[in-house]
Amino acid sequence: MNGLQPSFGVKLRINLHLFMAALSGLIAWAIWPDSLEWWGLGLIAIILWANSFGLLIKAVSDIIALYSRDETLAALAAQAKESKADNLADTDLLKAKGMIDG
Repeated sequence: MNGLQPSFGVKLRINLHLFMAALSGLIAWAIWPDSLEWWGLGLIAIILWANSFGLLIKAVSDIIALYSRDETLAALAAQAKESKADNLADTDLLKAKGMIDG
């Protein structure tokens, strides 16, 4: 797994929050009562609307956190230098520097 890529769990959590928010909103809209005698369904619909709004806020905050993480990683990657190969010290170089006798 690449540490620069967001995990599958984060993406799944965001999508589940959005799906559940939409589902809660749809059910709340569907059960909203037409008359006052069904006030109990109205109370359940209000609770579902609040749940839908809370899940939407949670999903948006996860999206913002993920975007902020990507921005930070991009800034750090821009500062990094490209790696290059280094020459290994051979016997002649070590003798020239006086590190070995020979």
